[in-house]
Amino acid sequence: MGRGGTPLKDGEVALAVVSLLGLLGGNPHVALAAGALLALALVAPPPLLAWIEAHSIHTGILFMTLGLLVPFATGKMGLSHVAQTLFSPAGLLAVGVGTLASCLGVFGLGLLAAKPQVMVGLIIGSILGVSFLGGIPTGPLVAAGFAALLFRILQISR
Repeated sequence: MGRGGTPLKDGEVALAVVSLLGLLGGNPHVALAAGALLALALVAPPPLLAWIEAHSIHTGILFMTLGLLVPFATGKMGLSHVAQTLFSPAGLLAVGVGTLASCLGVFGLGLLAAKPQVMVGLIIGSILGVSFLGGIPTGPLVAAGFAALLFRILQISR
């Protein structure tokens, strides 16, 4: 039941399904995010959801970047380590792949902003990959970016 004993809205049902799919597919981040949003949709004032919508992606990217930079703050990595790694064949390839991944992330952000329903397909694909192909759950931005790139190549309307 939704607010005040009313039936769940379509979007709330979708969040429940996405949360369940995340649990079944071994993607706890998706399950937790969808479950938390469902709970907020049922009890929180609408301005809170609007704030989350406006700021969550950039805040998430900030925290992910913080996590990636922690080894520099803890002293586990320094400039000498970066120089050694960066100019090796593996390091140069990693720079290229990182550049490509960031471009795909931008495409993904655009696709998810224009068509948020694509996220359900990405989650189902992630579940299938984890369950049947031995994959691991990954972030949706690059997956959405790869989908956006394929849409563009195959001339599929977003």
